[in-house]
Amino acid sequence: MSRFKVPSAVFIIFKRNDHVLLAQRRNTGHEDGNFGLVAGHIDAGETALQAAIREAHEEVGVRLDRCDLHLIHMQHYNLLYEAVYIDWFFEVTRWNGELSVMEPGKCGEMRWCGLSTLPVNTIGYIVYALEEIYTHGRNYSEWGWELRNPNAEN
Repeated sequence: MSRFKVPSAVFIIFKRNDHVLLAQRRNTGHEDGNFGLVAGHIDAGETALQAAIREAHEEVGVRLDRCDLHLIHMQHYNLLYEAVYIDWFFEVTRWNGELSVMEPGKCGEMRWCGLSTLPVNTIGYIVYALEEIYTHGRNYSEWGWELRNPNAEN
């Protein structure tokens, strides 16, 4: 019997006071033009922490120490009819190096944004996760399921 396999992604919340670092996506095929967090897929044979450390270095050029990464949220995400994900959200307030766009082909710009003043074109599931974390203090959320199953409970 084959089991359903769920891909996973990591999201790194670079946090400074009440601001988070957002990156504008470009040429990725997913939410291009919108702002999201530094993020990426977990590769085969890689832990979530290892993926977060790798993605931070690849995307924004900084080194993270695993003890500075704090898992603060998980989201069960349903990308309508394409895939279902388990997303790991790590918060980090300390890093080594200067944050800069390392993949200009995939990132238009980076900016620090207040949690209460996110750009209107911030990705919906990112806005929702940040609200769940910083407004409601929740460490788990679900996104996209109600669109697939209108009878599902919230």
